Amino acid sequence: MYWLDLLFSAQTLSEIEHHSAINDAEEIAKLLTSSIKTKRSNKK
Repeated sequence: MYWLDLLFSAQTLSEIEHHSAINDAEEIAKLLTSSIKTKRSNKK
């Protein structure tokens, strides 16, 4: 998320784009975390 904040600070992204990108990044992080947890539990 650092890079998204940096782009917003440099006025490369609008506030709406920044908010949308942050939400998307959070959702991807949740999906990856869930996938990793599922993989680990299926290993046992």
